[in-house]
Amino acid sequence: MIFHIGNLEIKKNNFVKSFVEKSQLKTGWINGGFFIFNKKMLSYLTEDKNCDFEFGPIQKIASEGQIKAFKHDGFWQCMDTLRDKHGLDGATEVPKDPNEQIAKLESLGAKLSDYTESPEIRAEIDAQVQELNKKFNNPEQVKKFTILPRDLNVDEGELTPTLKIRRKQINENWAKEIEAMYTD
Repeated sequence: MIFHIGNLEIKKNNFVKSFVEKSQLKTGWINGGFFIFNKKMLSYLTEDKNCDFEFGPIQKIASEGQIKAFKHDGFWQCMDTLRDKHGLDGATEVPKDPNEQIAKLESLGAKLSDYTESPEIRAEIDAQVQELNKKFNNPEQVKKFTILPRDLNVDEGELTPTLKIRRKQINENWAKEIEAMYTD
């Protein structure tokens, strides 16, 4: 099978060792198609109408160790055609109902705990909290926080039907998590 995207072999320090356009391989990294070049790259192009950037010049530049890659481990999906777009429609829509949110995550092969227990996500949230804390005096700043495994909700008595919080019920339902913030 020939894939419609380029395949990259990446060495240490993120230098691209090889680039194969429309590869038959299904391993390694793919080329997302964004490049930043030095003007010297133009010397690899020719006036020949058969000079195809993806099948000649870029392969030569890669073999000479002149391409460095940015590795992205997160979600990525090619969207070159209308068919690709239709496949992505709804992929980023988040249902309002928490149970539907969890069902959508599971349909994508993930669990809520992949996010609520992720050290990387906690670090990102912490960085945002620290940035926001700069706008407040010390007594007003968030000192500690916990990422709960679910939203507060009416069914668990944590919110009123008009979505006001019920502190007593929250304290009862999340006593262990609250206590952990003060014992660390």
